[in-house]
Parts: sequence; structure tokens; C-alpha cells
Amino acid sequence: MMPISYFTISSPYLGPAELRRLAEEKIEPMFERVDGVASVQTMGGSQRRINVNMNPVLLASYHLSPNDVMQAIQLGSSLQPSGTIRTRGKDYNLRVLSEYASLDQIKKTSSRTRTASRCTSAMSPRLKTDTRKTQTR
Repeated sequence: MMPISYFTISSPYLGPAELRRLAEEKIEPMFERVDGVASVQTMGGSQRRINVNMNPVLLASYHLSPNDVMQAIQLGSSLQPSGTIRTRGKDYNLRVLSEYASLDQIKKTSSRTRTASRCTSAMSPRLKTDTRKTQTR
């Protein structure tokens, strides 16, 4: 797919993170609804990153690895199959996009341990947000 148009947005009042969020949440959906537009992509700006600090001793006590925590977080924010709608001529697979809206939701993410108990406290409540400049293509 070859890009046809590029747009640049700037503001004397909004920073790079706010401009990126504006582009992703407001501008992209407007362009995607235009007939003939196949896809819209935001590039550049600053993108929010969340660092999760884990207590290795607490993880070990629950028989969890950092990878287990990472997988639990990824599963909590993904496209999940949620059923099927059957009509007379077609079957439609339903999927639900699950997305974290706050740091508190990530803190409450639980992971199944190998002993089948649930663990939420192995992730430290010290989640840090970081805004980093993304590389443009």
C-alpha cells in the first residue's frame, strides 16, 4: 500500500504527547471514515510508555517470572475472541478489544501462578509513566 498524503500537525499550546493523542484519537478516526481511505497511521511525536517495577523476591515467592507478568499485562490489553453470531447465511466471529484506561487497571492485573492461585501483589505499585520521542519512518 502506497501513501497518498501526509499531514503535519503542530500547536503552540499542545506538547508532542498531546498532539499524538489528538491525532490518534480524533484525527485518524475522521480520515478512516472517508470513502476510499484504506488506512491512516500516526507517526512521530511522543508516545507514552509505562515501566513496571517488579519485586523479584515477591515474584519468586509466587513462582512467577517477569515474563509471566508481561504476558498477563499483554493479555489484559488485546483483541480477545468473544463468541459467534450466526445468521441464516453467515457466521460472524466477535472479538473484543480490551485496553487499559489507567495505571490502576494495570496494577490490578492478576497472573495465574503455577499453583493456580491469583497474584496481583508481585507487581510493585510503583508504575512509572514515561513519554519518549518515537522514531519517524
